[in-house]
Amino acid sequence: MPSFNDTRPNRDTANVVVIRGEHLEDEVDDTIISSGNLPRGRIIEEFYMCHRIEEIADDTFAYESNLTIIEFSPNLRVIGDNAFQGCVSLREVN
Repeated sequence: MPSFNDTRPNRDTANVVVIRGEHLEDEVDDTIISSGNLPRGRIIEEFYMCHRIEEIADDTFAYESNLTIIEFSPNLRVIGDNAFQGCVSLREVN
């Protein structure tokens, strides 16, 4: 069985979000990610950032208490204030 790393979609154009074990692709049109860009009402466990993303806005992932893994864009330049406040389960940052 291939691992997720072997089957990961092209992150040049999409964020990949893992919600309750389900991998969802989210097309990206901007270089900034904010809380308004995240799927609401769902429990985000892992987030693999699109390579287009250059900035994480203030409070974007605040209190996503089930977020365990985040993989940043290689082009990320700015992380806003309190972007990961309350992410008590975060254990892997790449």
